[in-house]
Amino acid sequence: MRADRLRHGQLLEQINQLGRYGHRVAQRVARGESPWQGIAPEQARRVLGALERAGIVEQGTERGSWTVIEPLFRRYLATPPHDRPRVP
Repeated sequence: MRADRLRHGQLLEQINQLGRYGHRVAQRVARGESPWQGIAPEQARRVLGALERAGIVEQGTERGSWTVIEPLFRRYLATPPHDRPRVP
């Protein structure tokens, strides 16, 4: 569990380094929502491309669909911070 939290923290750092929309887009992908809502399409494409190159997300089989590759990290991102389990 601690190793997972450490890995998730590292991945979050990578995502946050992508700029203003990195976390928002990654979280939307994890929740199965549209990553483009309220963001300029070129910004969303740039962030999705960076997330894909980092090995965090992959494009789905349907046009415009994306998924977070690692299931535990997907669940972590989709869960609001106050609902995440605490590890002592």
